[in-house]
Amino acid sequence: MEQFDTLQSAAATFQSMGCHGSENHYVFASDQVVQSASGAYYGGGLVGYAIGNAVQANSSKQTLFPERYLFIMLDVTETGIGALAVKKKGVFKKWNTAQVIEGSQLFYVLYSDMQSISVKKVMGGAMIEFTLKNGATYQIRLSPQIKSLDYQTQEYNAILAKFSVAA
Repeated sequence: MEQFDTLQSAAATFQSMGCHGSENHYVFASDQVVQSASGAYYGGGLVGYAIGNAVQANSSKQTLFPERYLFIMLDVTETGIGALAVKKKGVFKKWNTAQVIEGSQLFYVLYSDMQSISVKKVMGGAMIEFTLKNGATYQIRLSPQIKSLDYQTQEYNAILAKFSVAA
């Protein structure tokens, strides 16, 4: 069974990991810190990779997963944010084939453990940035549409509405 091909399968996956509230919004996203370093690598070869990693090393922003996965699946609930590292399968690597990376642990943070959280529109999507009370800052980039997932746009808009950001 594919784990995120429908909204129901996304819900079942998070519920099986112990992350499920009375209000859930499931979206694919990317870890912005990893995405920036990866973009530098793909855009500038090994030099870009070195520069991207140097910038990341000097940044106060953290990655959600120590393994530095680029793609994540979020569950934004009424009490916090859950995230799973995912990978796409198959020749064409469509999002509806994505599955949790084996051995990946659920990352979950309560809003009460956050010092601050903001959601803002950026070019090509939206950015969730939150800072924990220990000072660690995380950025997650959301995409408004993924062609192979019917629920992405609806859930993206629901998250923007939750944080009072115009769609």
